[in-house]
Amino acid sequence: MTLEGTFLWTKVIEAVIANKPIMLTGTALMTTTMYAFKEVNDKLIEKGIKIPFACGGGAVNQDFVSQYDLGIYGEEASDAVKIADAIIGGVDDIEELREEFHKH
Repeated sequence: MTLEGTFLWTKVIEAVIANKPIMLTGTALMTTTMYAFKEVNDKLIEKGIKIPFACGGGAVNQDFVSQYDLGIYGEEASDAVKIADAIIGGVDDIEELREEFHKH
């Protein structure tokens, strides 16, 4: 991982700790950026943070996002809002969210 990549996930983790969001989102529009999802996912788990990590973008698909323990795939950008609504409505289990939002 490059210094810039390390800086990225460090800042993401710091922001999650400081702000305590109900979920985290990530988008990858190029294949060169999609592997940052793994770093963020792994660092969240390492810190004991188990929040849904909604991921999407042109460079990723459901199978790719499903590799990550916290990953919830959103096919469309608007799915992030639907995932947040589900969490606010009481669905905060990763597997339940996957059942609702993963298409196959």
